[in-house]
Amino acid sequence: MMALVLYVFLASVFLRPSLCYLTEKEILQRLETNMTSPSVYNTRLTQHLIARYQVDHRLQCSQLCYLTRDCQSYNYYEDEGVCELNDLIYIQGLVRFSFTTGQDPGWDYYDRHSFYMIRAWWYECPGYNPCQNGGVCTRKVLGGSGGERPPCAPLCVCPVGYSGPHCSIQDCQVGRGASFRGKVPVTNTGRICQRWDSQMPHGHGKTPSGYSSSGLERNYCRNPDGGNGVWCYTMDPDRRWELCDVPQC
Repeated sequence: MMALVLYVFLASVFLRPSLCYLTEKEILQRLETNMTSPSVYNTRLTQHLIARYQVDHRLQCSQLCYLTRDCQSYNYYEDEGVCELNDLIYIQGLVRFSFTTGQDPGWDYYDRHSFYMIRAWWYECPGYNPCQNGGVCTRKVLGGSGGERPPCAPLCVCPVGYSGPHCSIQDCQVGRGASFRGKVPVTNTGRICQRWDSQMPHGHGKTPSGYSSSGLERNYCRNPDGGNGVWCYTMDPDRRWELCDVPQC
């Protein structure tokens, strides 16, 4: 037991700075060799949401959960980088998922403690938190090649609906949102938006080429047809489209 405690202490002191020079892929490879509990693929824990973020990588989602008080697990939608933090862990038969386990395509569920020795890899920002509106201050693993990789840099990860270096800019719509160009990829019920350049799961005519002035980028909420507000087609085969929760400016 004492040996394990000593290892944890030494790892937190010596491993954290050196790992800042690794790429996200390399860190994930190290982490995944130490997993103590498996993820639940194509599954999403519902009704226990703390916060929702747009992230660059699952590594970042795991980091957010570790740094967020009361976070016990997280859902991650890899294709669009949507990270949901939950205040409960999944126990078979005791908590409710949005669909039967394994039947929520695109979403994967992870316990907060899925990675052994997680503390050794998360290099938190020093001093005060510069992030606003619920943003979380983390360390971003920067890219690079060979021996010229730069160290970690401070990064504010913003909740969905906020942007900017310190999460100080709120995505909002003017009027009905025809000019809205924010990066909100979920509807007002939490459904992931379908990409505008995709015809799955819903076929449609609102394509980027057909509505070139409407900013139909990726799967972000837009209003190309002059409706009551910004909206999107959803990835739920049973729900064609929904409005998005974007406030008025």
